[in-house]
Amino acid sequence: MPTEENHAAETQKAVPAVTEPAAADLSRWVAWLRSAAPYVHLFHGKTFVISFAGEVVADTKLLNRLVMDASLIASLGIKLVLVHGSRPQIEELMQLRGLAGEFHKGVRITDEAVLECVKEACGETRFDIEAAFSQGLPNTPMQHSRIRVVSGNFVTARPMGIIDGVDFRHTGLVRKVDAQSIEDVLNRGFVVLVSPFGFSPTGEGFNLSEYEVIESARSVTGGGEYLSAKQSPLYLLTVAPFIKLFGAGSLGVRFVSM
Repeated sequence: MPTEENHAAETQKAVPAVTEPAAADLSRWVAWLRSAAPYVHLFHGKTFVISFAGEVVADTKLLNRLVMDASLIASLGIKLVLVHGSRPQIEELMQLRGLAGEFHKGVRITDEAVLECVKEACGETRFDIEAAFSQGLPNTPMQHSRIRVVSGNFVTARPMGIIDGVDFRHTGLVRKVDAQSIEDVLNRGFVVLVSPFGFSPTGEGFNLSEYEVIESARSVTGGGEYLSAKQSPLYLLTVAPFIKLFGAGSLGVRFVSM
């Protein structure tokens, strides 16, 4: 019959020993925390606008890394506005439907058929981003985090019109961004997600440039400066390399701080 001593010995064997971190690792961690603390204090309550290309969303690994780091930034009390691109998703849908892309001076001409691809691509991309934020980030430092994402008709657009005799149809420009609504959502603790698509006051949809959308979002939330995505790895703050996004290379990730 097992005795209490035998039971205690078996229990002790079943519990894995806890390995204490090396003194050097603890020292590095403390130094990192001390260097990060002033910047966490400095940017608490400020707004960051991050834009990223559709290629990031198409790559599940990259998207999850982006979501993990964005969630970390949000957990520090920093307000986040995300602006996504959707060019590869649009081109994939056009290819499936046998549509040829038309461009003038690098700007896509969006007719009715292409507009349907744009709407579908933006919706699919937005849903993929929201799904990534909804998975609870298992097996990461942000496990069980509850980051809520809000998207909406924050952007009012207008037609680009006819330039050099070319009618751009449903390709548009940003007329205005609803700064008050964005600020209200941010103040409630949500992350704002903005798509490169806008509506006119009459409800007509327009395909917008991702870069014009982020510039408009930047201007209505206080201004800021871009960091080049050509840096690898890309740091969100050159003065605070403790907040590391990832080496996005040519994927078009850009950052603006307010």
